[in-house]
This record gives sequence, structure tokens and C-alpha cells, in this order.
Amino acid sequence: MTEKRLTITMPVFDRKEFFLDALNSALNQTVKCEILVIDNSSPHSYFKDICLEKGVKYIKNDTNIGLFPNWNKCMDTAETDYAMILQDDCTLELDFVESFQNTINKYPDLDFYFTDFNMMDLKTKAKYNHHHTFPYGHFKDGIKVIEYAAEHGLGLLYSFILKKEKFTEYYYKFHGSNDWLWIYDNIRYFNVFGNNKKAVNYGTHPLQDSANSNTHLQCMLVIAYIYEIVICNIDGLNITFREKAKSKSTDAFTYLLSIVTKAKFKQILSESNIYSDYLNEKVNYGIALKLYLSLPLLFRKVIFKSMTMINIIKPV
Repeated sequence: MTEKRLTITMPVFDRKEFFLDALNSALNQTVKCEILVIDNSSPHSYFKDICLEKGVKYIKNDTNIGLFPNWNKCMDTAETDYAMILQDDCTLELDFVESFQNTINKYPDLDFYFTDFNMMDLKTKAKYNHHHTFPYGHFKDGIKVIEYAAEHGLGLLYSFILKKEKFTEYYYKFHGSNDWLWIYDNIRYFNVFGNNKKAVNYGTHPLQDSANSNTHLQCMLVIAYIYEIVICNIDGLNITFREKAKSKSTDAFTYLLSIVTKAKFKQILSESNIYSDYLNEKVNYGIALKLYLSLPLLFRKVIFKSMTMINIIKPV
């Protein structure tokens, strides 16, 4: 059986270690679909050779266009009604596409489909639970997902399936959680289905982007921005959820200030993007923020730990 409405796209660059497992998890689905690999100008032919061997459509960029621009290209290049991004360090359970097919047959107007997921140690292949909380079932709009994010925290994976006509590009002028920015800025407009089946395995390993300390603190800035600028300003969102989102923004922002060096902070302030604009505005109107940032990094870390211990700030 084939699901002709779906393309699984795989953006790749250089790293070879996990690709074959990810690709095979897409190829071995109980219901087949289109698969597209877009190589962001890797300095070797490994991906090309594997795709040629397995009969998978492969495109190689002439130059490295960046992570999120390559994700945009993946979605733009897919020719089916629905498309998704599968990272090379994640795998799909073998009935992932079949579950989507069953859902789309029941809800033909669906825009956005997501599932629960496992965390998976790629060294040992051991699976373990994550801490995120999601709503499951069918929603004619995604405001319920926003409410859950305000109350329980962000956390939807980029391994969701989207009606292609609904896709607008990921923000790419800053390297952070731009996938979450896109999801939480758009999902309220979508017809959504959440499947509680753990159908995706999110790989954890030392080489993953989120394990980089620089990426980590930039993601904290993006997360604070999503809570305060995106979620808090959604029309029709209950005031209780706005207050919860604002509180979570404060937690994320305080954590950011507690781990960022003064040099890195100044660097971000000097850049030109939506997050730097947000940070500049916070600095210009925040005397307490300036005083806190003036403290040595070690002191800020100790103060933050103390605030979490007495529950003034909650860990992000």
C-alpha cells in the first residue's frame, strides 16, 4: 500500500553516523510514501551513494545554505499534498505513515498531524520517556495546543506532517528553536490531530545540535520570545494562559541571563534579527536586568540555582 499524498523529507549535512537507520525507518514503513533527501553540500558522496543504491530521490545543494534554509528547501521541493521533515538522527516507528493515512482518511481536511515520541540514546538504542505534555485527539483549530504550551511548556517535535499549502518558511536569521517559533506562531490556524502513539524516536547523542552550549543559550532566548511575544499576544487566548506564558517567559529569560557570558550577550545585542530586537528592548527598559547581568557569571548561576530551590523561578 502507498500513501501518495505524503513526502518524508530528510535534510542532511556531513554527519554519516545515523543516516542509514533514519532512512531505513522511512523506507520500511508498512505504508510507503515519497522520500526526498536534500544534502546541504556535504564534502563526501556518502548520502548520494546510499540514495542511489536504495532508489531514493536525492538533491545536493551547490553550497551550504544553512540549516533552516535547507529545511525550507525540503518543504518547498516536496511535490505531494503533505510533507514532513525527518532528521538524520531520528527514526520512525514502522506504522507511522499507516497511522497518518488512517487519520487523514477520517479527517480529510487535516492540516497538521503530530504524534507522541520516545527519546532514544543512539549509542545504546535504549528508549526513554520525555517530560512534555500534549493534547491528543482532533481539534478544528490548534488553540488547545497553545494552551497546553502555556500551561505545561513547549515541546512539539519538528517531525510533524503538514499540509504543504499551509507551509511558510522557517525563520533563519538566528540559530535557535525556530521550529518551535513556526509551530506556535501558526498552529492556531490549523485543523490539528494529535496521536498519542509514540511513533517517533528522537535521538540523543553528543553530536546533536541542542547539545552545543552556544545553541542551548540561543534556544533559551527563542523560547522566552515565543512565550512573551507569540503566545501572550494571541487573540482570544484566555487571560489565565497568558499569565502562565508570561511566567514561563520570565523563567526562560532569567535562566538565559544566568548562563550567558557578557561577551555573548553583547554579540547577540549587536545582531539584526527579531530576537536581538526583543533582547534590546528588554535591556532598554530593564534596570534590574542590567544590574543582574553586571554580576559575574558564577554569581548569576548561584543566584539562579537559589531561586529555583525556593521556587521563585521554575527550571526551563
